[in-house]
Amino acid sequence: MDEDQNILAPWNFKWIIKKELAIMGYPKSEANVKYIVKEGITHLVSLSPEKQPSFEYFPNHIRWTPIDVLEFEPPSLEQIKSFIHVCKTALHNGEAVGVHCRLGRGRSGVMAACFLVHFYDQRPEYAVTNVRCRQPGAIETFSQERAVYKYYDYINTETETEDEMIKRMKSAWRRKPLVTIW
Repeated sequence: MDEDQNILAPWNFKWIIKKELAIMGYPKSEANVKYIVKEGITHLVSLSPEKQPSFEYFPNHIRWTPIDVLEFEPPSLEQIKSFIHVCKTALHNGEAVGVHCRLGRGRSGVMAACFLVHFYDQRPEYAVTNVRCRQPGAIETFSQERAVYKYYDYINTETETEDEMIKRMKSAWRRKPLVTIW
């Protein structure tokens, strides 16, 4: 049997930044795990407590970090900071990170946008748009989108009120942001 017949991408697998960060639905089969290994992912972050990967398929060299975020909810600032710490360590070691939630859109999309804000100095509206261009339907709720803005504000130490942040977000929705496709 051809080896490639036993390899299948997890649902919604997309590289946000090639060989740095990929988002995906949870890897539920051995074929999914083989795919992410073949793609070079060496650290998997699980955001979905309701859908965890099957660890019997994982080779020993893949590291796993659970950061439990409830479905359709935004991650907390502490959870985002934990994710960014994992990414910093992986990037420093030249490793690629994969992040998954149930379907690879909502919670994973938030973390991917925060990755772009942190490592690529993107404003939150651009980061959200860029993730949505790579993964249509990503960042599913207003509160998830707001988490990206809150993280941006945190790392830039802005002292913006909640009302000012919402006003800025609504303003961003009215204009078309510059899209960068990788």
